[in-house]
Amino acid sequence: MLYIFKEWKREGVDIKLTQNQYDAIMSVAFNVGGSALKRSEFMNHVKNGDFETAAEKLLTTRVSKKFPGLSIRRQSEADLFLSSM
Repeated sequence: MLYIFKEWKREGVDIKLTQNQYDAIMSVAFNVGGSALKRSEFMNHVKNGDFETAAEKLLTTRVSKKFPGLSIRRQSEADLFLSSM
């Protein structure tokens, strides 16, 4: 997952994350995979520093009716992501 942040830094994007934001991103990465997360709207908003919208997008990242527990998981991750703001 750190490769995403290293790529951003090479592009001139230096995002400062809190520990809670980082932890939430790692939780999502563990569940959806690094490649899918990198392409997600959630990470696009993180990259742009729009953390409020990122948290909103996180709620729907790779959520499906087949796995209803993912909605609960995403809500917890979004809450964690925003908790230190």
